[in-house]
Amino acid sequence: MPAHVIYTFPIALSYSAMFRSVSDYFRTEILPMIKIKQINGDVYLPGIEAIKNILSLRFELSLFKEKALNRAIMSTGGSLRDLFKILADAATRAGRRNSEIIELEDVNIALNKLSSTLTRMIETNNYKLLIKIHESEIEKQKIENRDNSLELMQAMVLLEYNTKRWCDVHPLVVEFLEGLGEIE
Repeated sequence: MPAHVIYTFPIALSYSAMFRSVSDYFRTEILPMIKIKQINGDVYLPGIEAIKNILSLRFELSLFKEKALNRAIMSTGGSLRDLFKILADAATRAGRRNSEIIELEDVNIALNKLSSTLTRMIETNNYKLLIKIHESEIEKQKIENRDNSLELMQAMVLLEYNTKRWCDVHPLVVEFLEGLGEIE
């Protein structure tokens, strides 16, 4: 009986030596984050438009103040999972306010919640690695400390992007490190 089954697993597992045992028996596709910034930090408009296009298939973009939607997109680093979580939380808050429009404040409160979740998983001994990755295009392309890097990918603190494989620190983690004075 011909059947199709889709299994998903965290991208960090594709860095394991054991990934080969999966890829030998199954057709595997790695789906990285949608790139909203270039490796050099410049905004990547085609990625932002792609995300807005995906969102427009799920709901009316007019439900959001433009600044609120843009903040949600840029602060989630191209992670659709994080973005949908933020938008759902912001919509719930707007509903509690009896508002039909999701405001920037709704998004910011949802982002604070996600930021707390992400940063709770970071140990201070990881700050140096995260800063190094964030500040250097070369470091974004390397996996220097495999165990730490894979753990941070698993926690979605490091996000992997497409074309030439590279990683960057989740934008909310960057904001957290800036708040601590670790990044200027």
